[in-house]
Amino acid sequence: MAKRNTALNKQVKGNHYKQYEIQPVEYCQKNRLNMLESNIVKYVTRHQDKGGADDVLKIIHCAELLLELEYENQYKRKQQTDS
Repeated sequence: MAKRNTALNKQVKGNHYKQYEIQPVEYCQKNRLNMLESNIVKYVTRHQDKGGADDVLKIIHCAELLLELEYENQYKRKQQTDS
């Protein structure tokens, strides 16, 4: 049976997402993740096939941004107690 021609069946530059049973964009949309959460899912999914250590560093950066932007008060308190 031929695959339907949909946006999920095409990818610009590479095929590192198309190889997965569920693409990161599908998971993120269905679970209503914000941009930072979606980027974490994207980078963790592809790091072995595309960006390697750079993608892991991007995951860490996105997680730090998520802490600062979504949990600012908790994050500041935690930093103060760790100092």
